[in-house]
Amino acid sequence: MPRAELVDVAVDRDTGRRTLVAKRRFEAGEILATDSPLIVWSQAEAGLLKAFQASEDQETILSLYSPALDRQDEKIDDRRKKAASLARTKAFAALEKDVILKVLLVGDAFAHQFKKQSALYETASAMRHDCAPNCRFRSTPDGSIEVTSIRHIPAGETLSFSYIGVTWVQSTQERRKLLRESFEFFCVCRRCQAPDVLRSAPCPGCGNFCSLEEPIAPPQGPSSIFWHCPVCAKPFDATLHEEQLNLDFKNLSEKVQKASSQIRDAYSRGKAPPAKTWDVFKDCEDFNWRAAKELGRGNVIVYRATELVVNTARDFSVAKDSFTAQNIQTDGDSAEDLRRRWVEATIRRVAQQECAAAGCSKGGECFATESEHPAVYEAAETVCGCAPVLETQLSSLEREAFFDLCAKYRPMIRLMYDASDEEKARVELLESLLNAAPVEEEGAEEGVEEEKGA
Repeated sequence: MPRAELVDVAVDRDTGRRTLVAKRRFEAGEILATDSPLIVWSQAEAGLLKAFQASEDQETILSLYSPALDRQDEKIDDRRKKAASLARTKAFAALEKDVILKVLLVGDAFAHQFKKQSALYETASAMRHDCAPNCRFRSTPDGSIEVTSIRHIPAGETLSFSYIGVTWVQSTQERRKLLRESFEFFCVCRRCQAPDVLRSAPCPGCGNFCSLEEPIAPPQGPSSIFWHCPVCAKPFDATLHEEQLNLDFKNLSEKVQKASSQIRDAYSRGKAPPAKTWDVFKDCEDFNWRAAKELGRGNVIVYRATELVVNTARDFSVAKDSFTAQNIQTDGDSAEDLRRRWVEATIRRVAQQECAAAGCSKGGECFATESEHPAVYEAAETVCGCAPVLETQLSSLEREAFFDLCAKYRPMIRLMYDASDEEKARVELLESLLNAAPVEEEGAEEGVEEEKGA
């Protein structure tokens, strides 16, 4: 349950739904609530209803938020039919059809996975969704959950988490579509009502990069999308440009998958892949640069292109090392060069997420400047993903840049990976790698050459 000295239970005036509100200021990493499951089940709808029947908390479960039972919606219509079917069975004949429908809808909205089972928690169901969440929750070994702050929370702010996972690489339109399809509501959180900084595009009149203003209420019927330039005061439409770049990105992703498959196949046969196989990495970098030039560094397509560069540099560098270990000569960039670009792209990707979280349209340009934004909890995973480079030879410049990033993210990394001994060991390994990463001194090779020449 919420800790009474830390959190108030309030009622949302618009929806009538209970919410949790911070009583005082919190910093990242503070535990705000713990909760045991109301019910646990493992057999889809039948298991949920059996657990409900056996529960002493039926009133609490029925008080949890769900969409209106009489709402005309395709998904609710399907659940209404399912409820009617279950009400006719002997096992659930004692339950009213509307009660069954309510329990199914609550389960759809708030079921959380615990090992191989599902569970309902009163606290989690009282936490609202936000596309810029301030909390995370997760299960503990005994099946209870902990709600922890993941960033600064001022007193009076509503506690929230994301129903759809990490949101910093999703546009407003994409987030709203996911929430509508999965949770039956149109998101009007503060971030969704603000101009969408992940849909930047240049004004054709003056070249100023503008963010798309999405509707603040559900559109009634088809609607047109326009960007509005604050300099020219004229609307323009960049939808077709975005769609073409999205199509190019999809084709490039498929090309990367094909190249990766060719590399794995060549390695299994003990042969080097064709030289052109490695060229796809340059295609990734070129597309990233082109998308940033055409739509601005803050556009979500650029964010995804950066992620593709990170993943491809990582996978190709590992593959290069594997071929080298088998004394197989390969063409293209060296493993060392790929690792360097892996580090560079990782730093850029983290900076992009920081800008998105701050509502900044600069797409990472603020990093390492006076305008640099605070660390973002979700980006800690990206930082940890690049940690293996610390076990390899790095130049002093690369090591310093990545070390600074890790130093900034140490608190977030410890917060993200503290649920088990295994996760804590992972953090300890990262710490040891940071303290002992081998460094290749700048100019060392030149010194050797000079000595040979002497």
